[in-house]
Amino acid sequence: MGTRERACLLDLGWLLVVDYESGRTRLMSPTAAHTWARTRSVPAVERVGWSPSLSTHEVPLEGEPSPRAGGRALITAALGVVLMVIAANVGARRKRMRRMLALLRWASALARDGASIPEATEAVNAVRRFGFLPWRMACLETSVATVIALALRGRSVTWHHGVRCDPLVLHAWVSVNGIPVAEPLSTLRCTTLLTIASKTDEEHP
Repeated sequence: MGTRERACLLDLGWLLVVDYESGRTRLMSPTAAHTWARTRSVPAVERVGWSPSLSTHEVPLEGEPSPRAGGRALITAALGVVLMVIAANVGARRKRMRRMLALLRWASALARDGASIPEATEAVNAVRRFGFLPWRMACLETSVATVIALALRGRSVTWHHGVRCDPLVLHAWVSVNGIPVAEPLSTLRCTTLLTIASKTDEEHP
């Protein structure tokens, strides 16, 4: 299967499948999920459990308004956003996700050292300052631009793409040493489907 498809097991045998070649997402019934699993070498991952809490865990995926960022961080963020926008919008739409992943791997290979949490946080906040642009700047685009911005400074973070299952929401984010950067608590509810780290680390489902 390579990196093309990743899947998350949902309740009652349902399955969410993300195709990282085309960006297509499919929700499969238990019968279809069983057939899918029989023909794949990489198993689906179990969703992250989350205990009922009378809504005390119901916090939004969106972060707080972005704090100010330094000039150097804003410059590299601007370059990261430009490269991300090109990858996202130039070429066939069905190959958009493949181009974004290729850009992530290229950027990760540039990095020499891991970013610290303050460095990564500043980079995320700097990228979010460009949310006013007329192009889509949701979590996928923001996280990709952040990886590029840090790579241009020789720093790396781990990029994640996954799903939160209640409600069903796809999400992308970056982390340092396993800690989500500039993310709300609800990110801990996300099941990671695909991870891309620096060139010295292993890419894994």
